[in-house]
Amino acid sequence: MFLSFPLIPFTLFTISILALITFYLALKIKLPVCFREIFLFTIAFTFLNSAYSFIIEVYYPTMSWRDKTVPFILIYGPLLHFGIIALRDQKISFWSLLLHALPCLYYLVWFIGLMTGLINNSVELLDSIIRQLYTLSPISFIAYAFSTVITGRNVFKNHIKDKLLIFVFGRILLVFLAMLFLMMTISKNLTNNSVAINLLRMLIYGCLLIYLIVLFNFTVKKLVIGSHAANDEEEEVMPEEFNENARYEKSALTKEQLLAYHAKLDKAMQKDKIFLDATLSLSSLASYLKIPNHHVTQVLSVTIQKTFYQYVNGFRIAYACKLLAAEKGEMNFDELAEKSGFNSKPSFNRQFKTIMNYTPSEYRNKLAEPVS
Repeated sequence: MFLSFPLIPFTLFTISILALITFYLALKIKLPVCFREIFLFTIAFTFLNSAYSFIIEVYYPTMSWRDKTVPFILIYGPLLHFGIIALRDQKISFWSLLLHALPCLYYLVWFIGLMTGLINNSVELLDSIIRQLYTLSPISFIAYAFSTVITGRNVFKNHIKDKLLIFVFGRILLVFLAMLFLMMTISKNLTNNSVAINLLRMLIYGCLLIYLIVLFNFTVKKLVIGSHAANDEEEEVMPEEFNENARYEKSALTKEQLLAYHAKLDKAMQKDKIFLDATLSLSSLASYLKIPNHHVTQVLSVTIQKTFYQYVNGFRIAYACKLLAAEKGEMNFDELAEKSGFNSKPSFNRQFKTIMNYTPSEYRNKLAEPVS
């Protein structure tokens, strides 16, 4: 079984194992609620797809129609679409999910009928369903790849640039897969060449593996940066107090440079809202502003007289207060912490109490009190 084309089952097995590891690690990271659900579902679905294909490849090699007729491939486009919607923190309705899943559900009914014997799996019928799937798949890939460009046009401007790679890479893979499926559909000679088909299948599974590696890398980075951010926040020391003149004298930058950098920093926070990125660090902030790290440090300590996390958390707590004032008691504090740019609820509660002199629940109750 493995000797005929061993690279395919090996790749499928690798994808399955990596998906399980990624799913386990993803459970430990903090993400916006809607995006987290889509992210975890994508990983779980990838595992289901690869594990099923592995079983068919190894244990039922003479019944490849069981793999070719299952409509897994029609789900990846909608997943990309809903992932971008989730990044915009929009709730996904049941009817929207159903609408985008309809093509997959239609062919899933045929697949179940074929697997259970309720539908006669004649060669003509199997060939027809496979050809329909191979024709519909590239249409779906291209449609979702380009529609998500429009959907996500304004999504990546602010605090979610760290997730950009996932979606850009996803679009590229969808277009590439569309080209592969078109080749398999159009070329009649190709479909009769088992070596060529296996090579194309290997390219498809290779794309799936590469995309899963991107998801794994994103998950690990979130874990590492999250832990470092928590440690840095705990260990950060208050800057020295300076009087108005002495603090400018101790800086290597002129007063004009410091004020110009301060204005640039203020714009990044107030207009671009980069503080909503939970992984924001001094280095990533400096990179965003295109200012050397030590210059940002000088602006914070000399002009603003706050540590990095004191400055950033001030904006985060102010944003959380706006959300509390706007909502009607429907948002839980875990969600509020995530939406405000915090990695964890305990850190959010601690900073809220420090800055506002109220716990989040006390502040919500205070807002609910009637104005006398």
